[in-house]
Amino acid sequence: TPLGVLRVRILAARNLAGVNWRALEVESFDSDPYCILKLGGRESRTSTVVGTTCPAWPPDEKSAYFLVHHREQQLEISVCGADRSGIFAPRNFVNFLGSVAISVAKVMKLWPSQAVGLGRRKSQVALDTSRVSREMLHVNDPVNRGVSSDIEVEVEWFDLLSTLPSADEQHTITVGGDTPVAVLLIEIRKGKGFPWEGVNEKLGLRWRCHAEPTEPSVLSRRGEVCDLEEAIFPDVALHPRLFAVVDKLWDRGYSEDDIARIVSIESAEVISAYLECRHEFEEQQEAIAAKQ
Repeated sequence: TPLGVLRVRILAARNLAGVNWRALEVESFDSDPYCILKLGGRESRTSTVVGTTCPAWPPDEKSAYFLVHHREQQLEISVCGADRSGIFAPRNFVNFLGSVAISVAKVMKLWPSQAVGLGRRKSQVALDTSRVSREMLHVNDPVNRGVSSDIEVEVEWFDLLSTLPSADEQHTITVGGDTPVAVLLIEIRKGKGFPWEGVNEKLGLRWRCHAEPTEPSVLSRRGEVCDLEEAIFPDVALHPRLFAVVDKLWDRGYSEDDIARIVSIESAEVISAYLECRHEFEEQQEAIAAKQ
């Protein structure tokens, strides 16, 4: 059962690496940064701020909402630089600009509280830039000069209630912001009757949902195949390593006696029993495939 919902909004960042180089302007470098937020199994991406190493995201930037199942879950924020494609556009030689990971418990305990809401907190956090490719950055880049890259983040905690608030309470909660009044938790556990071709595709079977037509949809991870009826090969007095050898010899027209002699089996009856079992096994497989 979830403990609550954590709202996260990226406000700004400072002293990010400048990853966009211009062919004839070696002293000019900037970035087109965006952030990827992860918590649990959900991921959200911010908009991209173009042409700066000190971005400020717009006031109407959408918040990300994450269900929290335990307070030690990690909120992960990665900052990346979008690549501008084109011959004359600045070339992005480095995508990763830094990251930070912190538990929900530490966020709610250590980050300063805001007066506008009991559960609302904000903090400026230093990014880990140790994995940024410094050799591809300008010598005067802030990261190469040892300047800390920081990101400013706002979070807000919501407890889950057993009943919906009244209309007046909803108005009080949502005034001046994009706070939701309820959380709809959807868990699709199993399904059946889907085309087998879709199960075998590279991406497999996934489900997509959205609450509002104008909002981006949420795509699930690939589902695992379960509860399948499987054909069982009957027991036979022949080592499984010889199955493929017998199959090839039989397909080439060898008799059961010849196959028994080649694989050093005393009786051809063993080969006959194996071939009969193989035929029954193949029939089982065909029957199961017809049901799916």
